Amino acid sequence: MLDPAKLCEELRERAHHREEEVREAFAVTAKEAAQAELRRCKEELEAARIELTRQRSEDLPKPAVEAKADCLRRSLMASGGLRKALDATDAEGRVSRCLELARANKLPLADTAASHMAEMCPDAGVEELWRDFLSWAEAGGAQGLDQVMLGSMGYLYDTRIAFVAKDDGPVRGLVAKREVTSPIILPRCLLLTASSESELGIKLALEKKRMLSGLGSFWSPWIRILPDKAELQQYHIAYASEELLNAFHELPVVARTRAWHQSLAEDWRKEAENWQQQAEQIGPTALTFDDFFWACTVVKTRVYLPPPTYCFMPLADMMNTEPEPNMDVYDSLEVDAPGRTEYYGILLRDGCRVSAGQELTQAYRPVDNSERLFRGGFLLKDNPVAVPRLAIKVPASEVSPGRLSRRTQKWRHEPENRRCRRL
Repeated sequence: MLDPAKLCEELRERAHHREEEVREAFAVTAKEAAQAELRRCKEELEAARIELTRQRSEDLPKPAVEAKADCLRRSLMASGGLRKALDATDAEGRVSRCLELARANKLPLADTAASHMAEMCPDAGVEELWRDFLSWAEAGGAQGLDQVMLGSMGYLYDTRIAFVAKDDGPVRGLVAKREVTSPIILPRCLLLTASSESELGIKLALEKKRMLSGLGSFWSPWIRILPDKAELQQYHIAYASEELLNAFHELPVVARTRAWHQSLAEDWRKEAENWQQQAEQIGPTALTFDDFFWACTVVKTRVYLPPPTYCFMPLADMMNTEPEPNMDVYDSLEVDAPGRTEYYGILLRDGCRVSAGQELTQAYRPVDNSERLFRGGFLLKDNPVAVPRLAIKVPASEVSPGRLSRRTQKWRHEPENRRCRRL
């Protein structure tokens, strides 16, 4: 017969151990929640600090600041927004009569412009992110990075951060810090590769989730300087509102965009359970379709196509294009260096010179501006490839030309070094 005293002692010890297990599990969950809350508070605090700095620097009363923000929002949409880009892809001016439906101050797309006024102000955080990216690349054996600086959506800050001026406002890009005289080479271990664009998208989404969960991703220094959803909403057709798409529904690029939306939704329907199981191994926060959608949009704007594979090429993917680019990108380089490290890189084109302050540009695959808008969210100024005309007659009074600027690619093989182009 069991001794009641011993039985009570055993039960007490079991309860104590169970209590410790529950307490430890709760502590881990509470810590993760606290870390997430801390990140959110830091983001809100930083946004508030930037806004306060801007208002103080302008020395304007609040109503005047709000009026100026509204003016900027309208100006951004009027001079270089997605509405104008869509209109510019219509060689016949076919949809000009629909512009009234797409008034800038009525579109959700325009509302994001005010929130990004902060990105157009000097911010030490941008410099820190760029420095982290350089350290990450150099740790793998990258060389020649001292020749370039990041061009971002902001004003000149220090000697490393600059903006790339375009007709429709400042954009991201890569700028020479000094004259480019030697190749810029990077280790191929920095590449993020996949067998399809969809697979590359979910890989990016999961790596970003890993980074945000606190576990850390190898690609964190690169992911942090990618455009976020709010920035993409300013210019990319993937995030166009239904009102805007309806206003331009006759354009082929709108039909392609909607078909792409449906394709992503179908991929998510088929694979969501599997992808979410992978995400659960990373952290408690669920992977959402919105995460997948953002990542696939980034893929459209930055992917390098096969052969040999779909991939992101950090640093090279920061370069814009122009009709006469000054740099070439190679996915494989023969480098006289010790060890077995394989490299990709950026080389100065024959006969070209890139001076300090000049933008570095690469060749994209020759396509018309409808394709550029679909993939990169931009129009190429003086694009030699014309947009096909639509079979409809429109009064000359309705013709409304326009333009914008940004990215695209393809690969081709050459002896020894493989040169590549973005779509």
